[in-house]
Amino acid sequence: MNEETLVLGEQHFQEPENLKVGLPIGGWLILLGIGTTLNPFTLGFIIYTNHIKLFMSGYLSSADSYIRNLVYFEFGMNVLIFILSLVVLIGYYGKKTWFKKAWFAFVSLMLVTHCIDYVALKQSLIGDPSMFGMIRTEIIKSIGLLAVWGTYLIKSERVKNTFVR
Repeated sequence: MNEETLVLGEQHFQEPENLKVGLPIGGWLILLGIGTTLNPFTLGFIIYTNHIKLFMSGYLSSADSYIRNLVYFEFGMNVLIFILSLVVLIGYYGKKTWFKKAWFAFVSLMLVTHCIDYVALKQSLIGDPSMFGMIRTEIIKSIGLLAVWGTYLIKSERVKNTFVR
């Protein structure tokens, strides 16, 4: 073999920008994908069981205005988080370059919402202790997601080579 043949054999041709496929979703990304796929279903269930039923029960009409505003805030944030989870899902399965930013926005918004909920409930002095424990758990889970998956999404070569569209 001469040197010219080796050079030709090693040449890599780049795909046109509009045909980028990237690596298939695999490895640790499958675990992230399971959570990403389940998020809209989980959030939809939470919105239905916690908010829609509460609105239909008529409880809010007799509730204190602080509590009513807190419930409306939480409902609005949960709807926003639900919509963002659908955007993240589209980005994940479409292997879009903006997937990482959408995922970070999604998890960060969840974290901020849980922190605001926690502080607002503490201020109102009406929540039972188990509610505070649940919110603290959600805050810790959000921080853990950002620490583990956030680091993976930033550092991983596989992620860089998968989300290329």
